[in-house]
Amino acid sequence: CVEGSPGRPRGCGWGGQLRAGMSPSRGSTSRCTAPMAPLLWLVGGPLFTAATWDFHGELPRWVPDFPDLDCLGSSVWDDMRQQVESSQPEKWADAIWARFDLLDFGGAREIVQDLRKPECHLGVLFVAVVLYGACLGEAAQPCAEEEPLSELAQGLLRMISVETLLGTRWPLLAALDGLKLAPYADSAELSCRGVQNPIIDWGALQDAFAPGGDWFVDGRRLVYGRAFQANWLSALDECTYGFAMVALWKMVICAETQAECVSQYSILVDDMVKHNDWREVVGNPWPMFGFLARVQKGVTRHGYKLDFTVSELQGQLPASLRARPLVGIDAGSAAAAGAARDEVSESYADVVDTVLSGLPKAYLAAALSGAPEVRHLLYITMVFGPRYVPYIPRFVARAEAVGIPNLALFCLDAAALEVCASLPGGLASGRCIRGTPSILNKFTLPLAFLHLGVDVFWLDFDVFILRDPTQLVLDMAQSRQVDLLVSGSFADDCICSGLVFFRATKVLSDWLLALLSWMYEHVYTHDQQAFSAFLAGRPDEDNATTPERISAQKHFRLYLKPEVPRWALLDPVVEFPSARVLNTTGWMGNLEDMYIFHFLHGDSEVNRAHSAYGWNAASGYSGGAVGGRAVLDIFYGQKDDRVYSEAGVPSYERCPELRDALLASRRPERPAEMLHCGVLQLNEYSPGRMSADG
Repeated sequence: CVEGSPGRPRGCGWGGQLRAGMSPSRGSTSRCTAPMAPLLWLVGGPLFTAATWDFHGELPRWVPDFPDLDCLGSSVWDDMRQQVESSQPEKWADAIWARFDLLDFGGAREIVQDLRKPECHLGVLFVAVVLYGACLGEAAQPCAEEEPLSELAQGLLRMISVETLLGTRWPLLAALDGLKLAPYADSAELSCRGVQNPIIDWGALQDAFAPGGDWFVDGRRLVYGRAFQANWLSALDECTYGFAMVALWKMVICAETQAECVSQYSILVDDMVKHNDWREVVGNPWPMFGFLARVQKGVTRHGYKLDFTVSELQGQLPASLRARPLVGIDAGSAAAAGAARDEVSESYADVVDTVLSGLPKAYLAAALSGAPEVRHLLYITMVFGPRYVPYIPRFVARAEAVGIPNLALFCLDAAALEVCASLPGGLASGRCIRGTPSILNKFTLPLAFLHLGVDVFWLDFDVFILRDPTQLVLDMAQSRQVDLLVSGSFADDCICSGLVFFRATKVLSDWLLALLSWMYEHVYTHDQQAFSAFLAGRPDEDNATTPERISAQKHFRLYLKPEVPRWALLDPVVEFPSARVLNTTGWMGNLEDMYIFHFLHGDSEVNRAHSAYGWNAASGYSGGAVGGRAVLDIFYGQKDDRVYSEAGVPSYERCPELRDALLASRRPERPAEMLHCGVLQLNEYSPGRMSADG
């Protein structure tokens, strides 16, 4: 191999051809003619899967292995992606070239030809797409790497769902949209603007997806037009990629509202990618990937990132730590503590410290055999952000005042950790657990404690504790022989995952692991909808709820059936009610019978760019907020500290404003017939016939 143009490193084989053949400075080049370079990191490395189904057994089996789709575990790929994320598209190729010596796409190509995915396959696809575009941009001479890059991109795209592209931090959607490829980009046939007597005004539909257009408003009248609904199969033949845009329009609406129907539309687009030339799919006049890039932040609820390692979530300690008892990750010599912390995540190390500090409270229960057993209970919540962090001291003080000192906080930003550490006992108390913002942490933290044998009562942070519910909850779990207690809804048959008691059993841990892994890989799925859907295999003990549906995939319906723990509802009428910020919430009865009030400040969207963020505030119900004062400030912003530090007098007796906020959600009676839990009525046989009202 010989030296390439200035700014390009030396290289051999196919990777060397890429390095020598495309120069940003347009300098002279010499192409390598040596055999393909030895395979480096790609061959023999761990293979990652996007849809974690194991098809090697008698039946398909879901494997909760949490693939590292954004390649956070590889310093090379992670560094490249971060550089790309902070750069403009015209600088992406430079970020790739800066690290290109560490990569070898010859190996990737062989792996893809074998119908497998190379390590960091989304990163490999991103590099292939960007370099393909740069390759075509070389006007001085033909690009010898055009076809190998195209084959690599084609092979990878055929193994990746559009749903996966929605969730990744790799800017693949924008990279694909940036390819304006001849002869497809200017094809009148593919644009369908010249179709005579079209089933749908394809030109108007294309304009609706233009960068300056309102895709929802301008597209809705076309998508739900009578002619299209009556002839949608003919429309598919008439304008393939226009039909794909209709499918994407509906897929996005499903992702925002009802996850069940997402796969019904994504599969149409995936099928086009699998069977058509990727260059036609990407380069045609319909901005399929540009549209998805525009709405990406508005439909994803989390990323492919976890604060715990996969083995920790699966209940496995590193081998070296299994060989000796732990007396605290922070205990003992600095060397021992440091070694232990190097082998586990920071969040898991804090979880271990919480357990070994004695924060979980011991209690006596009866095993199924009737023999007594000592169990441990911990209340947990998560908190971050400037609206909530200032109220951490009062949240903790209120819990302690009513008799709940066994409370740990998942601190998801530096400010939350700082405030938590400033409380009596500091970090040594085991109360403060480090993490980063993600709705997945609503399930990762309980799962980590369950694997350590600790029963958990999850509290959303937007609750106010009026009385200690511990004895009530433990008695209920014992008497009804259930492993799971979850709050419900006042006027519909939904669950509410804002208050959940988890009993540490293998059945429950396995069930929660399956739920968490499905949510992880389906970034648009709402946590409460997923929680409800995974309970479908066993009704609650009173048969009072209807499970939601989150997927129409055949594999999900037929084969993803984890054993569901026995479960029951916490009373949503008066003991564990929610504020009336929706037409289905509220309470009835007497204040003195209430234990925890869920005042539903904001909503459950951790991603503030999501289209559903602030939904509750737009419902038309105040939930007790008056005079522009948010309900959060009413419950935790009182001037009288005794509201939080003393429980001898009921808080609502000490504070009239708080009492008024509680009573604002009181309703005269509960409906005799519950509303059905769900968003859309779906016609799974006629996707072209779906409308906003079913």
